[in-house]
Amino acid sequence: MEITNSKHLYVIDGNSLLFRAFYATYMGDPSAIMRTKSGIPTNAIFAFSNMLVKFLQKMKPGDSIFVAFDKLAPTVALSVKDEIISVDNTDMADDVTYS
Repeated sequence: MEITNSKHLYVIDGNSLLFRAFYATYMGDPSAIMRTKSGIPTNAIFAFSNMLVKFLQKMKPGDSIFVAFDKLAPTVALSVKDEIISVDNTDMADDVTYS
């Protein structure tokens, strides 16, 4: 049986893509990232939007997309964050974290 004209549902981990976008534009220098006049970092949103637009341009008619983000509440991942960071020896930049 051959499937033709199949439609796809793409599910994207928004937090993961946002972190990737942040670090793709971070370059290790907090003073060099894009910010609003009031100092809010915007580089992650800019890069995230660009990634999403490129993905949307490649989608075919009938395809769907779902982008999910973690809620702003304690999660298992946040509860073990310090343990994970000590294992991979990587600190998250303050500009990409929320509390």
